[in-house]
Amino acid sequence: ATIFRPSAIYGHQHNDGFIAYHFSRLVRPLSFLRVPLYASGEKTVKAPIFVNDVSNAIYAAIREPMSVGQTYEIYGPERYKLRELIEF
Repeated sequence: ATIFRPSAIYGHQHNDGFIAYHFSRLVRPLSFLRVPLYASGEKTVKAPIFVNDVSNAIYAAIREPMSVGQTYEIYGPERYKLRELIEF
């Protein structure tokens, strides 16, 4: 088996921005609550990846016999502190 472990995935339906889409879904229901963040969100890092990049990585791996038995961490090129994502 080959294991793929992608980071947060965003896609075409998130044209207004993956960050706005996902975090508005999290924050809206909790708008009346204050949710504490570990280290104020400064130590948690996220690297979201576009859905096409994930599918391309999987396609490339399944075509390569040496990938059998491997584990792949798949993440995007940009890193964000959780605090940056929430404030966006």
